[in-house]
Amino acid sequence: MPTMSDDSRLSRNERQVLDRLTDERRPLTAYELLDALRPQGVKAPPTVYRALGRLVAAGLAHRIESLNAYVACREPGHPGPVALAICRECGRASELDEAALIEDLGRKVGRTGFRVETATIELRGLCQVCQTAPAQVVGER
Repeated sequence: MPTMSDDSRLSRNERQVLDRLTDERRPLTAYELLDALRPQGVKAPPTVYRALGRLVAAGLAHRIESLNAYVACREPGHPGPVALAICRECGRASELDEAALIEDLGRKVGRTGFRVETATIELRGLCQVCQTAPAQVVGER
């Protein structure tokens, strides 16, 4: 299994999926990845899902549960859970280094006897660019 520090051991499909995710600033679904990678020979959804599963397990990508989509990890090598700020207008996802906040939350929930296995905190709102962009006329998008 590839690790966060050694992504040179990625399979061809894993490398193609990771490269596509890295090129994008917005989350992509498995089917968007499949459509984008068909010209490179990726032809079936299970191929993409296997690659995504391995990339997530290796800490090279994150799954955004609410969107059923994926983003490349912007800080490979950081341990554990992640916080993502997702713009509701442009769809960009920014990875936040909030390890202390997430650890504190894990400790608090741990006091209840619950053991956290995975965590992704999703924050929704408007990015700085979309906050300052002039309002678009309905139908222009």
